[in-house]
Amino acid sequence: MSLPSLAERRRRRGYGTGRRRRSPAKILAFLLVLVLLAVVAGAVIQLRRPTPRLTIRPLLPAASVIPGKAPALPWPTDGEAAVSISGIGSLGSSGPARPLPAGSLAKVMTAYVLLKDHPLGPAAPGPQITVSAADAAEYQQDVATGDSVVAVVAGEVLTERQALAALLVPSADNVATMMARWDAGSVPAFVAKMNQTAAQLGLGQSHFVEPSGVDPGSVSTPQDLIRLGEAALALPVFTNLVGQAKVTLPVSGTLSNFNTVLGRSGIFGIKTGSTAAGGSMLFAAHHTVAGHPVTIIGAVLDVQGLHPLQPALAAALRLVDAAGAAIRVVTVAPAGTPAAALDAPWLSGSRTLTVPAPVRLLGWAGLPVTTTWSLPPPADRLAAGAVAATVTFHAGQQAVAVALRTSTAIPAPSLKWRLLRR
Repeated sequence: MSLPSLAERRRRRGYGTGRRRRSPAKILAFLLVLVLLAVVAGAVIQLRRPTPRLTIRPLLPAASVIPGKAPALPWPTDGEAAVSISGIGSLGSSGPARPLPAGSLAKVMTAYVLLKDHPLGPAAPGPQITVSAADAAEYQQDVATGDSVVAVVAGEVLTERQALAALLVPSADNVATMMARWDAGSVPAFVAKMNQTAAQLGLGQSHFVEPSGVDPGSVSTPQDLIRLGEAALALPVFTNLVGQAKVTLPVSGTLSNFNTVLGRSGIFGIKTGSTAAGGSMLFAAHHTVAGHPVTIIGAVLDVQGLHPLQPALAAALRLVDAAGAAIRVVTVAPAGTPAAALDAPWLSGSRTLTVPAPVRLLGWAGLPVTTTWSLPPPADRLAAGAVAATVTFHAGQQAVAVALRTSTAIPAPSLKWRLLRR
């Protein structure tokens, strides 16, 4: 066999063909560049991804109740009753809560409508009202039927304040009718205002057919009357009027309030009433709990008795005393209570936010307590002592807001974490 020529050997090795073999070093360098480009591209992609934000996870229940045995109030054995603490909530009720004749408690709505239409300053006398011949004749008719009245004569002049006092203190049926005509031009027009106002106040089980409450068709429930009483007591002149033990009028002279328990157990109003079914009272009392003033408000309807107004007054006194004993300052969240957790994927664990000081509310066993949250805009870091969230504790209309602060700084995600995250 002959050996390949030199030219043939050179041809086989690629010489003279324009092709050269790449050295292993060059190939390795090329691969390293590719890897480096891939790493850089991956890093850019990772760094361009949105940075996560801290999340806040509430640890407090959204709703709970104050623990313990709910207060047992001395409810009347007949009729209906309810008691509330203004601004907090209901302490309970008794009876079927069906509409019953309101009696003279209807005059609270009459006075409320009059004061909304013709507002009075706390001590202002208001406009003058002249008693007409028809008003005087109606007074005589009411006397004959045994209604609750104050004496008036044609031509007598009463100020609005005096007329309202006659309506609310000695409970004058005839003045209720007289004032209805003065305000609206006719009794039916005024009654329409009463029912419109009842609807506006959300008194869904109340209906009025005349302004004095004599007609048993004027009905309400203790719960509706409490709401009406709270609305009326928001008018300072009304509160002043119902707190008077006596009133002096031009013709009738000095007359006493039927509410003979004024001043006892803090009672400062509101209105008594009686019907053929029994005695009634819408009452309000001042009370102080650990330096905090509260208002107890309640109603009893159709309490039975030989003289029905007396057992109604006695029932109101018992309920006021029991309600005052039931309400107390309650710690709903002790200091240090875990309130929320701060979470983030770059942290080794959750950071707990605690209640900084005891949260106290007025209340009683069984009262619902709820929490709501206010969160700042999402962040990826927080300084030490920063407000991470605000939780508000609610009990009735009470609301206590608590700022939850970080105990240490919460760092932003590190560059290493951002590059290595999945």
